[in-house]
This record gives sequence, structure tokens and C-alpha cells, in this order.
Amino acid sequence: MEGHPVAPFSLRPAQFDDRSELEFLFQLYASTRVEELAQVPWTPEQKLSFLIMQFNAQHTHYQNHFGDGTFEVILQGERRIGRLYVHRTSKELNVIDIAILPEFRGQGIGGTLMRRLMDDAAAAGQIVQIHVEQNNPAQSLYRRLGFVPKPGTGEGIYHEMEWRAGNAASTPIRNGAQ
Repeated sequence: MEGHPVAPFSLRPAQFDDRSELEFLFQLYASTRVEELAQVPWTPEQKLSFLIMQFNAQHTHYQNHFGDGTFEVILQGERRIGRLYVHRTSKELNVIDIAILPEFRGQGIGGTLMRRLMDDAAAAGQIVQIHVEQNNPAQSLYRRLGFVPKPGTGEGIYHEMEWRAGNAASTPIRNGAQ
């Protein structure tokens, strides 16, 4: 929501040893799969079993491949509303995952977070990379922010997109959110 104030939010490290935190992260993950699972003729129990399996596989993959990344929970006040997982190298800032609860989507939080990451990357001389599912509506946000498809990618269910400081659209209008 360009031009509209974003409600204050903060980040803190995810607490994977906290059962309620893991439950929140699972529910958040499940919220990103609702439309996809609406297409399959499974029972609610089958869908839940699938989601648990996929969440655990994703979490294990992230920990095994990006163990030195930052895994943060997005908060509004004390309420958990999303997650932001990032892995940094000397040349890249890789957005492993960004997800926000449905009732908080479209309020400028994701755009504000992405702009902050872009600012950090520009200052460090890094590119920003993100993998986005082909059907994810957030692709339009990333394009507005100046992300472009990474050359030689685009096959499969994910699009790999990247942003480099100096892209024509790389300095979007700020909405003043902190």
C-alpha cells in the first residue's frame, strides 16, 4: 500500500525450541497453502498430515542449508504475524522465506521489510535474491520493487528473482514506515 502508513512492527529471532512458536510457524505455513490445497480432493485429516510433513521438511531443509541465516518472527506489539528468513553471503542477500498471516497481508509490511533488505544489500554491495512460486501474488510487489527474473531460471514451480542496486525501479517511493 504505497503512500499509506504501515502499522508499527518489529522483528525478533525465532524461538524454535518454544512449542507455541513452532505452532504459530506451522499455522503461518499452512495459511500459505490454503488455495493450493483447496484444489485437492483430500480429507481434512489428509491435508493436515500433508501440511505437517511439508512444514517439517521445509524447516529441516532451511536449518540444514541456511543454518547460519537469520530466522525472525514479525511482531505487531506482542502478536506474532509473520516470519522473515534471510541468508547473507558476501555477494548475496537471499530471502529464504517471507510470510505474513492473511489478515495482515496487503498492509505494506512485506514491502517495508523488502525495502529494508534492499537498503542493507545496497550498502553492502550485495544483490537480493528470492524464490517465488509462479502463482504467488507477491510477485507483483517484487516487480514493483525492481526485482527481475534471474537469467537462466524460471523453470519449475518457482521463479528466481533478483534485485541489484541501480535497477531503474530499485529505489521505490517510501511510505515513511519505520
